[in-house]
Amino acid sequence: MFKKIFDFFSSILFAGILFLALATAMAAATFIENDYGTMTVQKVIYKSWWFELLWLLFALSLIVNVFTFKLYRKVKYGILIFHLAMIVIIIGAGITRYIGFEGLMHIKEGETSDYILSDDTHIQIVATDGTDSVKSAFKVLFGSLGKNSFDKKIKFKNKEYRVTLNKFVPNANESLVKDEDGNPILYLIHGTSRGREGNFLKEKETLSFNDVTIGFNSDENTNVKIFTKNDSLKIKTDFPFTVMYMSDRSVDSLEANKEYGFNTGALYKLKNENIVLKNYLPKAKTVPVSQSSKIEPASFNALELNISDGNTIKTVYAWGNKGMEGRFQHSKFGDTDIAVSYGSKRIKLPFSIKLRDFQLERYPGSHSPSSYASEVTLIDPAENIKMDYRIYMNHVLDYKGYRFFQSSYDPDETGSILSVNHDAWGTGITYFGYFLLTLGMILTFFTKKARVKKLNRLINEFRNKRMSNLSIAALILFISSSSFAQVELPDTFKIIDKSQAKKFGEILIQERGGRIMPLNTMSSRLIRKVTKKNKFAGQNPDQIMLGMMAFPHQWQNIPMIKIGHPELENYIGTGKYAAYIDFFDDKTGYILAGYIEDALHKPEKERSKFDKAVIKVDERMNIIYMIFSGSFLRIYPKEGDPSRKWYTPEEASKMDFGDADVLVKNFLPWYLQSVVEGVTKNDWSNANLALDGLKKYQKSIAAGYMPSDSKVKAELLYNKILIFNKLIGWYFTVGFILLILLLIKVFRPHLNLKWPVRIGIILVFIGFILHTFGLGLRWYVAGHAPWSNGYESMIYIAWAIVLAGVLLAKKSPITLAATAVLAAWIMIVAAMNWMDPQITNLVPVLKSYWLMIHVSVITASYGFLFLGALLGLINLILIAFTGSKNNETNVKYTLKELTAVNELSLTIGLFLLSIGTFLGGIWANESWGRYWGWDAKETWSLISIMIYAFILHMRMIKGLKSLFAFNLASVVGAFSILMTYFGVNYYLSGLHSYAKGDAV
Repeated sequence: MFKKIFDFFSSILFAGILFLALATAMAAATFIENDYGTMTVQKVIYKSWWFELLWLLFALSLIVNVFTFKLYRKVKYGILIFHLAMIVIIIGAGITRYIGFEGLMHIKEGETSDYILSDDTHIQIVATDGTDSVKSAFKVLFGSLGKNSFDKKIKFKNKEYRVTLNKFVPNANESLVKDEDGNPILYLIHGTSRGREGNFLKEKETLSFNDVTIGFNSDENTNVKIFTKNDSLKIKTDFPFTVMYMSDRSVDSLEANKEYGFNTGALYKLKNENIVLKNYLPKAKTVPVSQSSKIEPASFNALELNISDGNTIKTVYAWGNKGMEGRFQHSKFGDTDIAVSYGSKRIKLPFSIKLRDFQLERYPGSHSPSSYASEVTLIDPAENIKMDYRIYMNHVLDYKGYRFFQSSYDPDETGSILSVNHDAWGTGITYFGYFLLTLGMILTFFTKKARVKKLNRLINEFRNKRMSNLSIAALILFISSSSFAQVELPDTFKIIDKSQAKKFGEILIQERGGRIMPLNTMSSRLIRKVTKKNKFAGQNPDQIMLGMMAFPHQWQNIPMIKIGHPELENYIGTGKYAAYIDFFDDKTGYILAGYIEDALHKPEKERSKFDKAVIKVDERMNIIYMIFSGSFLRIYPKEGDPSRKWYTPEEASKMDFGDADVLVKNFLPWYLQSVVEGVTKNDWSNANLALDGLKKYQKSIAAGYMPSDSKVKAELLYNKILIFNKLIGWYFTVGFILLILLLIKVFRPHLNLKWPVRIGIILVFIGFILHTFGLGLRWYVAGHAPWSNGYESMIYIAWAIVLAGVLLAKKSPITLAATAVLAAWIMIVAAMNWMDPQITNLVPVLKSYWLMIHVSVITASYGFLFLGALLGLINLILIAFTGSKNNETNVKYTLKELTAVNELSLTIGLFLLSIGTFLGGIWANESWGRYWGWDAKETWSLISIMIYAFILHMRMIKGLKSLFAFNLASVVGAFSILMTYFGVNYYLSGLHSYAKGDAV
């Protein structure tokens, strides 16, 4: 019996169960965190005993399997190192969990701090009689789910005091309730710039609002005194004030230093402050009431605690949260005062940090931060060290095992928030595990008897066993090109000369995000947004935009605004496209005004398709109006402007540009008049002169930060060739025909298809070369690796998928064909409206070489894993169509060959995903101060690793060894990647918000 139990717990089946159990727990955790907050999910899952037990069992399973499968043999040293690495990583994580700690240091400019606030929450208890005191701190973790408990005792002068938790109230606000044992409490409403705020004012306490200080039955010196007299409330002030009665809106002016009634239903204007008495209870108390079950970082949670000395029980409410110090709440037991608080506790440092200066840089003309940094001085008297240092994103201060990271800053930009980590041993051991993991995976490819080598042999063996005869006539392939809307233009319609439009598109503008770019980039984006076409009416975007500005009246009558909703089309009275003037009539003016107001007032989840269509069409109308008015033309830099903002003609008209004032304020009218002259007289000399003058002015002011001429030309080339759009048609056409031919060859091996297949392979290779060129061109234009947002990463994944096909083309041409088709579909997804193809500036955290390393590796893994899903689908189709005939020689060996290729592809994908995920952990440690924080994105990456590890071990589990089971699992497994890539961004919260797109 014992042997059976041991055999089960040491089996691959048990390891597989652990894979799936951990993956399921982590998947559930991401949704719990989204709905209930980080503290709750840590309590119920990540820091729970059973979750840690699963990881312990997983580590023991790895150790047992090292001996069960004799991985210590030299022939399997790659696999051995890989499995040992996982054990080392788990040990490192355990050390981090139980020994390391984190915290925050909030420090103002000019101040010095020698403590941090703990990342963990604590209940602190202090007992004192004014002479002696005892203090204890207990680490606690409460959440909105599960049972919350706390029961601790503290001894003070031979007496024992017990503190127990009655209730945990997440996201709590104070609420006023009657209590016969309570005290008088006022509830005042105070008007602020943020709206109205409620404030409780208890007896003997005071409230301060700017230059007004209010006391309630208080002996303190205040300029507003509220007090009880003959069972009624009175008010007395040191200054005159007014009161407005809500019932009839009448106003009384009242004198200083006199008593007046203080009543509800009246607005008291005290100097510049407006105060309303909302409620007054002579005997009351305030209790916490939960506003939401999701624990938000900036909110207060409340604990209802009982404090007992063995005879008397008193109830107090302690308020706090992670990252904030809680206020002590006091209870008297004779001469002893027992105080309790809830929140983060102070951790004393063996040195101090002084913030000399906090620096925030923004992108030119934008409010978006480009980078922020803290100029600090580290002071350690014990070591006689006084050292200046600059801390900024991805640049860490490391001293005595403490690592300081630039985390955030105060809204007024006068203070810095540094995250602090103390985990040298845990991080070091984990990093060593990452190194072993990478080394083991690499060595696996060079170990003779490793699975990867065996798969290569199987692929060649199955391929050679297939019958082959090749040659058929040549194949004609076509490439789809961007179509444009066919619109009938009047004979008198004035069209801008293409050469002039080209020069217009070359002038530089600044977008709202601060990036300086050719106007052609903006015009392409705007016309595509309005018309849903790359060209319209036979004209390119520069011609259209310039024509709309020079001849607005003729363009107002052209149906160019895409509607996209039948009901809205009927309401406007047009077809799929409408003209600008179609949206106005004499009675209602703008005919969408009522609809747009209704749509915008609805919560997003309650908006119908019609509402969303109205919002989109209204946005296109606004774009058209702004083109007519020139509001997009941020073309004027201003000398000496510290923000480096460029201004539109309308903004510039209200400013003084010094010596350039005449040029700036007359450029646009003169240029547009010259364009009209050019169209009517075919004389473009004045228009060219105006453009040259603008370009010289821009260079004279902004030459230091403008893009170079070569970058401008590269961006214009990128806009012109639309290489990724064209590759959709190329990949799909070539890949689909090649795939059909190769599948025909499987079922009809006597056909001679040698040259068509070769031509198809060559064309896919050409597409891959063009794809690589397009990525390189975008990289050069953007100035950073082209995988920093949704659109870029999709294009990169498509490239990685075709790369996988290219690498496996010699072994399996079907794989190459499948990758081309899959890449086409992914690029179609990238081109959809919710993926914005514009080139943007980077947020500060992405300004790191880790962007290129981590993101490129992990997204490349998606290519191999998606390829595995497609091969699995093809294999399932082969199994379904052949049925009982799948023992036919050619089909059988094709199926086995593709399954082997599938396994090889998944193996490579899993290796890259694992390496990329742990490289991301290193990046996170360099940026945020921890290598693993259970962020939803990194958690789903780990879930995907678990799922694909299980899939690749299925061949060793009885009942899961079949070709059908493996190929089905490879298809199903891809959904974890879809969730990692799309689902986390759109449905879960986390740190990876910079990659977030619009909800699907």
